[in-house]
Parts: sequence; structure tokens; C-alpha cells
Amino acid sequence: MTNTEPVAHPTTLRLLLHLAEMLAAMGVGMLLLGGMRMLAGWTVPLEESPTAWYLLMATDMTIAMVLWMRVRGHGWRETLEMSGAMYVPVCLAPAVVVDLLDPEGFMAVTHILMVVAMAVVLVRHRAHQH
Repeated sequence: MTNTEPVAHPTTLRLLLHLAEMLAAMGVGMLLLGGMRMLAGWTVPLEESPTAWYLLMATDMTIAMVLWMRVRGHGWRETLEMSGAMYVPVCLAPAVVVDLLDPEGFMAVTHILMVVAMAVVLVRHRAHQH
């Protein structure tokens, strides 16, 4: 009897593992750096300014992600492209201004778009995964 179940390609598994590592690093950045900003009183409520809120959150996550990518031996080109992917979703800010998205919808959509933009960078650099 042979096993006919599909097996994920090793490259796909590597990409998913790398994405999981990036998401974990981003979570750490959001908790640590975002927490430190909160303790220092340097926060912007989502409802007050979704764009500023997003930029601060993306920066917290990006700093931690960059550190982790450099620890893992990724080059500056890949690291900077992944960092850029973090800021792609800010292009949705005008949708909040013209009431196409409320702040909570903006938050949800930007998080999804951020992961999609990161996945595009990962696939583009799939030969460089560690």
C-alpha cells in the first residue's frame, strides 16, 4: 500500500516557517516596543489617527523583524524589501478619510495586506531562505 496523500514541497515548508518566524518576531516587537511606548505615553489611539497608529505599530514590528532577519543571516536587500512590505498597507489610509473603512476595518485589512505583501517578498526571494 502506498501513501498517495500530497506532501508539501520543501521550499513551501521553508517559506511557511520563515513567514512564521517573521510573524513571531513582529509579535515580540509589537509587545515589547509597543509596550515601552505605551509606558512612556507615546501612543496614538486607532480611532484618533488610524494612519499614525498603523505607522507606529508597523515600525515596532519592523524593528524586531529586521533584528531577527539579520540574526538569521539574511542580507540587507532581503531585509529592506521585507521591511518595505510592512508599510505597503498604509496606502489604504485614504479609505478611512473618505469613510470607505472605519478604523477597525482599516486595522483588520492592513494586517491581512501586510502578511500578503510579506509573502510576495518571501516568494520572490525563496532561493535565499535559511
